[in-house]
Amino acid sequence: MWAICTNYFDTYSQAPAIGEGIAKASVVYAAGLNFDPNGKPFSQHADIVGWYDDPRLPDDEAKHFLMDKAQKMAPHFKYSPRPPEK
Repeated sequence: MWAICTNYFDTYSQAPAIGEGIAKASVVYAAGLNFDPNGKPFSQHADIVGWYDDPRLPDDEAKHFLMDKAQKMAPHFKYSPRPPEK
């Protein structure tokens, strides 16, 4: 799993991922979001979609709206830190 993260996330991010969060799909659906099982970069992958960003809102307002939605889901995710490199 972390090899996939290294190849498909870390190389495009300013900093490498520090861990992963796992939850039931119902948590995402309850937040009004959905999944796009696009199979990229690997067959089991799905993006969480539906993060509506109203272009009429100032960036600060939009950021707070999206952070609120993410924080309501966060307690339902089990966090596991990234293991140290060998």
